[in-house]
Amino acid sequence: MELRVSIDDGGNPRVLFPIHFEVPDHLIEFSTLQKCSRGVLDVFSGIGVGFPDAAVEFDVVLAPLEEGGVTAWIGKKAHVGTYFLLGALAGPFADGFIEEATGREVRDWGALAYNEAGKLLVDFSQELVDGVREKMIEAELCRTLLEVNHDRFEELISERPEMAREILNGRRKFYEACKSNKRLPSIQLGVLPETRRIIRREFPDRMVRDHIDSTKTQKTIERGEWKSAILSLEITSPNWERLDQQRGWKGKLKDGKYVYFEISDTRFWQMFEEKSLDADTPDHMTAQFLYRDVNGRFKAAEAIAVFSFNGKNVSKPTSQSKVDQRIAERNAVQAQRQDGLFRET
Repeated sequence: MELRVSIDDGGNPRVLFPIHFEVPDHLIEFSTLQKCSRGVLDVFSGIGVGFPDAAVEFDVVLAPLEEGGVTAWIGKKAHVGTYFLLGALAGPFADGFIEEATGREVRDWGALAYNEAGKLLVDFSQELVDGVREKMIEAELCRTLLEVNHDRFEELISERPEMAREILNGRRKFYEACKSNKRLPSIQLGVLPETRRIIRREFPDRMVRDHIDSTKTQKTIERGEWKSAILSLEITSPNWERLDQQRGWKGKLKDGKYVYFEISDTRFWQMFEEKSLDADTPDHMTAQFLYRDVNGRFKAAEAIAVFSFNGKNVSKPTSQSKVDQRIAERNAVQAQRQDGLFRET
């Protein structure tokens, strides 16, 4: 990963990622750059779905390399105090999606952002750190969702199906622009050796035209039915800030799988506030979960009844009738979302 972090003249964070066009000289047609930028714009917009008033701008800096080709640094600006990404991704599984797509947890991005802010200013605010963090995550998400092949894209987007349409269209525009340039044998969305070359014959795999053509994506999302289960986990990353919508909990099952989840059990939080729970030791929890089953993975998991926490009894199980009712309601909402996402117009 390589991101370029700076502050513009207005004091706003600016994060760019590189696109290297491996043309045999230092020249790239403006039309190619313009069409690619439109595709990137759609990907950024898809990532920020839910905030239609979010302003999107691009800073493209052409930097010819000695070995040939042209590198365009591209990104999105936002004014301090008007950040959209984590708001758009808010929920119990936002951090799981971010970690799977970027390879880093949200809190790790926060540490990186703090270091970058320190390089830019001696005296900087938490507001600036938050802005840099969101811009870094957003840039790396955009880069990743452009770079991966279609199978990997389907796997990632199954967690955020509402993003699929716009991002698919952005990928199509981007790679159609690359394919239409006969002088362009390959590109890199990043810098070697950290990122791989995408050669010309791989462009079509990334050019699925839109949500109607994406039958595999549709099937993947259709399998994402809501279910319930009783799980015992070792808590590897707790979050005792109940109102924090940017980060949930992370736990590990006995088989080594990780589960990202939120805890909605009011009795659990009441006991925490009363200091009845031991929150200072390695945590183990057994709870009744609702989750979305996507290819056998636990997505959007919610602990609705915590049976025990570090050996201390907390709540009784939720009745099966109530569980069934909640599952039916969520599956109905899921079906409506699919219908709206994949209806041919």
